[in-house]
Parts: sequence; C-alpha cells; structure tokens
Amino acid sequence: MLRQRVVSALVLLPIVLGTTYLGGWYFFSLVFIVTLLAGFEFYRLLGDQGHHPARILGLIMMGGFVIAAMPLSRHLGRPALAAGIILSLLWQIARAPAQRSLNDWALTIAGAVYVGWLASFLVSVRELPDGLGWILIILLGTWASDSAAYATGVYLAGNYLGRHLFAPTVSPKKTWEGSVAGWLVCIVVTAVLATYLGAPLLPSIGLGATVGVLGTMGDLSVSVIKRQAGAKDSGNLIPGHGGMLDRVDGLLFVSVIVYYFVVWVV
Repeated sequence: MLRQRVVSALVLLPIVLGTTYLGGWYFFSLVFIVTLLAGFEFYRLLGDQGHHPARILGLIMMGGFVIAAMPLSRHLGRPALAAGIILSLLWQIARAPAQRSLNDWALTIAGAVYVGWLASFLVSVRELPDGLGWILIILLGTWASDSAAYATGVYLAGNYLGRHLFAPTVSPKKTWEGSVAGWLVCIVVTAVLATYLGAPLLPSIGLGATVGVLGTMGDLSVSVIKRQAGAKDSGNLIPGHGGMLDRVDGLLFVSVIVYYFVVWVV
C-alpha cells in the first residue's frame, strides 16, 4: 500500500504542480477534469445507497460552476445553478411516480453544489493576485497535514503511547494523535507561506489552524458518505489513494477559507 501511494504521488505531483504553475486554462482544465471525476464518484456512491440522482445533469452543473470561476465567464454561475435546479426537477417529474424522486432531485443539486461549486474556488484562488502562492498554500497545507497524520498513525501503531481513535464510527483509522500532529504541521507550513505572501503573522497562524481543521472535516464528510454506501474508498482510480474524491475532499473545504482569507484579510 505504501509503495503504491508513493508511486502514484510521483506520477501525479508533476502534473498537478506543473499545471498549477502555468495557471490559466491549464489549471482550469485540471480542476475541470478532477471535478467531473470526483462528481462521478460522488453520484456512484449515492447509487450504491439506492438513490437515482440525475447524474448527467449534475455533472453538467459541476462543470458549469468551474467554468463560471474563470474571469471571462463569471456571469454563468447563477444561470448554471438555475438551469440545473429546473432541469433536474423536470427530470424527476418525468420519472413520477418513482419512489424517492424528491430525494433524488435534492441529491442531484447537493452533489453539484458540494463538488462543483466548492471546486470552483480553486480556480478563483488561482486567478487572484499571487494566486500561485495561495494555491500552493491550499495544496501544501492540506498535503502536509495528511502526511503528518498518516506518518504519526503508522509510528504509533503498537507504540506504548497508544492510538486514540478520533471518529471511530466514521473513519476508524483516524486518531487524535495523528490529527493533532497534522494540525500543528499545517499551521507551520501555512503560516510561513502566508506571511511570505504578505499576510500578517497572527491571521496567518489562524489561517493555518483553520485549514488544518477544515481539511480533516472535509475528509470526514466523504467518510460519512462512503460509510453509508458501504465503501472503503470513493473509487480505485489512484492506486494506493483510492478515488479522486478521496484526494480532493479536504481541498474542497480548504479552498473556500483561503479564498475569503485573501479577499477579506490580505
């Protein structure tokens, strides 16, 4: 498992960092593809629970949110949401009297907003002044937190310090020790990078603390969905890491707080 994680990271890191550095349509294309892959996995998990969301319409809405984050198409966000709401509801009407059609409609919209709208903040952050630096904060802060938590959990396995489960009913492998270690590392990484970009020190420390917490909460949110679907991972697209949704769950939450930190504080 560890070897697969390392190999996958070595393959994907140059792609992610390269397109992030180039920005513009390169980074947009990466986020667009990742969003659709994560969205497909989200709707598949719902299907495993017996739901029947309008997947195609939901994926179109997700793509619309990401497109609307680009400077030349920012006016498309509200029409994309309105059209998705109307068309997905019409689809459920056409299926009537199908059972749980109202639930399926609500889940279609929820999935599009959750994955698509939150993912669009990644594009919005990259388009900001010093956007490259702030995107690196999102990526490196979240990755550092995950890596520190994982390494701590491996180290404490069988160690005399013990392992205290953080959320045993949702994610049995998460521990308080790993979560705290990841949180502290995230604060350091985020604060250093944010102050380098001109943010005040204390708000930068606060940003790091918030990023560490939201990254974990984003991961646990997907764990709840997977637990109800009886799935270990959202997919098997990335060997050793699971699905695409497993890889971006924390980033979806973190991108929002970083965007508004830059807009409101910096």
